[in-house]
Amino acid sequence: MTEPDFEVTLREWQRRKAFVGFTDEDAELLRELRPIAEASVDDVVEGLYDRFLQFEETRVFFPDDSALSRVKALQKEYFLKLTRGEYGEDYLRDRMRVGRTHHRIGLSPGWYIAAYSTYILLAVPHVITAFGSDRSKAWRMSQALIKLMVLDMGVTIMTYVSEAEAVIQRQSHEILELSTPVIQVWDGVLVAPLIGTLDSQRT
Repeated sequence: MTEPDFEVTLREWQRRKAFVGFTDEDAELLRELRPIAEASVDDVVEGLYDRFLQFEETRVFFPDDSALSRVKALQKEYFLKLTRGEYGEDYLRDRMRVGRTHHRIGLSPGWYIAAYSTYILLAVPHVITAFGSDRSKAWRMSQALIKLMVLDMGVTIMTYVSEAEAVIQRQSHEILELSTPVIQVWDGVLVAPLIGTLDSQRT
């Protein structure tokens, strides 16, 4: 399947990283954060899904224990990816895949953004606690993590919107075809009803 034109290119991803100030130093800091992520991943993910289950709008996406366990496992994988230290094309493609998935299941961007704010509030305290004796490093670590999570959120939402735009365009084309039938009267002669506005698209 061809990817929508609106999705984030690798060049744009690099520009976005530059805009938020995400540097090679941030990548190194996040790689150093890996042991902390491994130690805290269960607490962060459990806290996130406890919040999801408190609200009907998000609880509906987890109809049974099996579905809940499956998405928790995927979320733990994502959390650990934050500290892999590699944030190039493969990472970008993974984030766009998440955006498509959220569009497919119907999780609106508003709830996704709210969930991400909860995610950040759950994760950052673990960083501060781990490096509490070195406030400067704790601050730089937290900044690096927040920068990456905000970048992720932007890519996911843009991909979600791109998917929605693609659906609207397909539906509009289908409606246009239905509303403008063409009838062949005889060889070389066609008849098409001109009901409504004859704009450039219908022409």
